Amino acid sequence: MACYILKAAGVGKGDRILFPFNFGPYTAFWVIYEAAYCLGALIIPTGGWNSLQRLECIIENQATVIPTTPTYALALAKAAEENGVDLASSSVRVLSLSGEPGALIPVFRQRIQRLWNAACFEYIGMTEVGTWAFQCSEEPNGVHINESEFIAEVVDPQIGTPVEEGQIGELILTNLGRSCMPAIRYRTGDLVRVRKGLCGCGRTFSVLEGGVLGRKDEMITIRGVNVFPSALANIMQSYIRPGDDYQIEVYEKKGISEIAIKLESKEEVERQVIQKAIQDEIKSKLNLRVEVKTVPIGTFPKSDHKAKRFVDRRKESIA
Repeated sequence: MACYILKAAGVGKGDRILFPFNFGPYTAFWVIYEAAYCLGALIIPTGGWNSLQRLECIIENQATVIPTTPTYALALAKAAEENGVDLASSSVRVLSLSGEPGALIPVFRQRIQRLWNAACFEYIGMTEVGTWAFQCSEEPNGVHINESEFIAEVVDPQIGTPVEEGQIGELILTNLGRSCMPAIRYRTGDLVRVRKGLCGCGRTFSVLEGGVLGRKDEMITIRGVNVFPSALANIMQSYIRPGDDYQIEVYEKKGISEIAIKLESKEEVERQVIQKAIQDEIKSKLNLRVEVKTVPIGTFPKSDHKAKRFVDRRKESIA
């Protein structure tokens, strides 16, 4: 399945794949490592190194492919800027992104591609079923379901009946080749919109437009308005700078769900302008008033794994 991911991004023998993370038990990184080996690519591990050491290794070894999370791709770009490393002129041509939304959010994708001067490709997996979707060069706003390894169904999340093509429903997956952990009709909780037919890349695998649109259990109802964190995340990407971060927090106040957005920002004057701009855009696009707070740079921990950008505190006792 990981070979599908890399081949769809145009990666193969002759590429130099640099892995900018520590090799712990996080399996998403290991499967790409094994796929690189199977495809005959050169593998460059950088476990235990800091960002600057990894950037220097990218330049010195003329790496062409970087598998990473979107957050760490931006963190590396910031480190490059701070240390005078010209990433845009490097040999990197492909970023294979996973772990959190990134390559399928247009604003986020454009920012990463501009900083790296490289194409972004997203892939999606779950611990329970494995890596089940990947992005090709002809489908910038969607992913292919790997139907050689999975049977996919899209159903009404409430009653479980199949939905029509093009309608939003919950994705159900059955994996076919994972003998160590088979899953039959596993309810992923992911909301998707499927499109069938022949893709420009030549594949007939079904496409999920926009990838995963949201989580069934993450939909928030705020004063009668249904909101997915992904919709807020898409707006936030226009306002964060490389290396900075944000967090969407849901809490309950007097029995009513509320949303607060925390955004890392440096300048005091800039904070007030950004706060109002974000609030106005959310009001315009989602018809919703939310609280926007700015916090000091470095408030949210940086990691080469997943960033925690959605926090649900509704079960906590808040006065």
